[in-house]
Amino acid sequence: MKMLSVHGTAAVAAYGAAQRVESILILVLISLSSALTPFMSQNFGAKQADRSLQDCSSACAFRCYFNCWSL
Repeated sequence: MKMLSVHGTAAVAAYGAAQRVESILILVLISLSSALTPFMSQNFGAKQADRSLQDCSSACAFRCYFNCWSL
């Protein structure tokens, strides 16, 4: 923060705002991974591994699109 403060209060405020936006965007990805784990486990337990792997692929695709959008 010391290195940033030499650029003025506007730079410090912008950095703080960017950190808040980033933390909200990260929550989306954390929520996706938290929801995907029991869903995949349930499908593996029901002997539907193909469905489980398809959902994992869908989640990975969403993650890639979301990361590109959030840049």
